[in-house]
Amino acid sequence: MKKKILILFAVLLLTVKITAQESETENSKKRRVDFMFKFPTSFYLNTGDKKASAPSPVVFNPGFGCVFPNDYWVSFQPGLSFYYSYYLWYEGRALPAEIENRTATTLSFMLDLPAVFSVPVGSTKLEINAGPSVLMRFGWKANGTSDAEAEDVNAINSYFWAKARYLYFSSGISWQVSLQPGTTFGPFFTFYLPAGSLIAHEGMNGMVLSAGLKITL
Repeated sequence: MKKKILILFAVLLLTVKITAQESETENSKKRRVDFMFKFPTSFYLNTGDKKASAPSPVVFNPGFGCVFPNDYWVSFQPGLSFYYSYYLWYEGRALPAEIENRTATTLSFMLDLPAVFSVPVGSTKLEINAGPSVLMRFGWKANGTSDAEAEDVNAINSYFWAKARYLYFSSGISWQVSLQPGTTFGPFFTFYLPAGSLIAHEGMNGMVLSAGLKITL
């Protein structure tokens, strides 16, 4: 019985040792993916009738994403930011609305899929990015509106997804300072060209200018 216990104990020690060695090997490998957090304020251009709609909205739209690979001069940095706003339906268009005139409350997500080129500048780095973006908007009937306005909400949602109005092309720049190994921090600016609005013959309606702070960990 004692012999069996000793054998079992030896096997257990061997298993623990092998597991520890594997853990040390994994930890010694450099992680190739960083986590990214953004805290921007964004300006959305509204070219609709200002007598019926709100001025061009300015919103705070925090986001998160990842950087892969984090050890090369070019990387892929997908990210998702979000914000909420109000819309109304006017002459066949969904337009930003003041809270008093809103028909729909809208939750919006901007999905960015850029390639990012990094240029070392001393102890800092300059990042230049470009790629497609998708604006996903989902509206529901705002509090205080009548049931009859529910049809307008359906029209607003249909408008968001019709004629590729969700499609954008983004480009931007960021200056990143290294705080410690694996952590960077700095300002960024992004321009969103409303490709969908151009396709729908609505000019630069929906153009976005975004600026804020970016952190990678």
